[in-house]
Amino acid sequence: MTANRKLSELESPWRSPAWRWYYGIEPPRSSRRTSGDVWIDLLRKFLEAKAKPRGKKRTNAADYSAIEQAHGIYSVADLKRAELEALLLTATTLNDIAARCEIPVRVVDTYANVFFHVRDRLDAADWIHTYAIGGGLHDQFGARRTETIWKYVAYTAGRIALNYAMAATLTDPLPPWLVEFLSRDPNSERNVLKCSIVIVAMTTNDAESLCELHAKLQELDGRVDSKTEKLLDLIESLSTAKISKSRQRNQGDRRPKAPRPTADQKQLLLPRPHPNRPSVPGIILQ
Repeated sequence: MTANRKLSELESPWRSPAWRWYYGIEPPRSSRRTSGDVWIDLLRKFLEAKAKPRGKKRTNAADYSAIEQAHGIYSVADLKRAELEALLLTATTLNDIAARCEIPVRVVDTYANVFFHVRDRLDAADWIHTYAIGGGLHDQFGARRTETIWKYVAYTAGRIALNYAMAATLTDPLPPWLVEFLSRDPNSERNVLKCSIVIVAMTTNDAESLCELHAKLQELDGRVDSKTEKLLDLIESLSTAKISKSRQRNQGDRRPKAPRPTADQKQLLLPRPHPNRPSVPGIILQ
C-alpha cells in the first residue's frame, strides 16, 4: 500500500472497520518492504510467519501474540466479539474494556486498530450505523441479531445502557460481572424490563408482547392500568377473529360470485344510437 492509497482509504466515506485487515491480506502492489502503515506491516509479517512451514525457523511468536489473539476473536462471530465491538463504540477506555472482557490491553488495542477501526469516526453517525453497526430500525436490526442490538444500544445510549441490554437479551446464567452490576442497582429489575420493552418495540411488531411487558412494568411499580388489560383483550379477540376468518377462507366459505350476464343481458348493455344523430351501418354513434 502506498502512502497516497493509505490516506485515501483512511479518509474514505466507504471505509470498512476492518480495512487494514483486508489490505493486509492482499499481496503488495510494489516491491517496497513497508506500506507506510505500522499495523498493516505488522499484519503482513504475522501472516508471512504463519505461512512458513513448520520445519523452517519462524519469527518469534511472542511478537505477534497480540495480533494472533485479536484475529482469533475476529474470526469467530460470537457474543465475546459482539461485546468487545459494542464497547469500542462507547467512550470506555481500552484498559476498562480489557478488564471487563478479560482480554490483554495489547489485544484490545490491536483489535481496535486492525479489525474494528471505528474510534476515529464516532462522530460520524451515518457511517457508524451503516458500516460498524450494520443494521437499524429499517431492517429490524438485521433480523434481531443480538450483536447488532448491543452495538446500537452502546453507540446511542452508552455503556450502562449496554449492561441492561445484555441482561435483557442474554439467557441464564449471566456473566459474574453483570450479576454483580445488577445486584448493586436497586432498580435493576425495572431497568432491565424497560430495556426489554424498547428492544421488542425496535425489533418486532408483536403488540401482545409489548402489552405483557408493559403490564409487568406497571405491576412492578404497584400500578394497575385497566387500559392495558382492555388492550390485551382486544388483541386476543382480533387474533381469534383473524384465525377464524383464515379457516373460513381455507374451507372455501367465500361470498358467492355474481352470475355472468346472458347474451340477452349483454345486448341490453350495448350502447344505443343517439336519437338526433344518424347511424352508420355497423357503427353506433354516441
